Amino acid sequence: MATTASQAGPSGDFTLAEIKARLPKPGVPWEDIAVPVLLFVLGGTTGMLRGSRMAALQFAAENTHRAPKNVQGWYFYQKTKNYRVILGGVKGAAWRSFQLGGLGVLYVGTREAGVKIGMREWSDVLAGTATGGIISAISFPSRYSHNR
Repeated sequence: MATTASQAGPSGDFTLAEIKARLPKPGVPWEDIAVPVLLFVLGGTTGMLRGSRMAALQFAAENTHRAPKNVQGWYFYQKTKNYRVILGGVKGAAWRSFQLGGLGVLYVGTREAGVKIGMREWSDVLAGTATGGIISAISFPSRYSHNR
């Protein structure tokens, strides 16, 4: 006995658009997810570049006094340097991506809190001011930065 479309189940007579319309929608707007994710990716990219460059310079500074004297030593030196550069890049990417991703979550969370308390028109200003205030309270300038 063959089953017909109406007997196949609750979705037998629906089109794809109707099925998509019936699916539950997330309660979070797209922008609230995109901002932290994009900042996380941007932080990972810049952290990888900066961390690997700093690791390469540090390795070169620490090992210039014992330069390799033969071909085998040169290959070992380059291999060790490459591993240190990769490790420094991964560490830098992790640190910077969590910094910027957290900054995005802080901004979006503060903006949504402003909307929830009834300050819809001022929520972006509130979020920017609060985020900037928290960053300036946490980060301290270098001891030598006033000489520049």
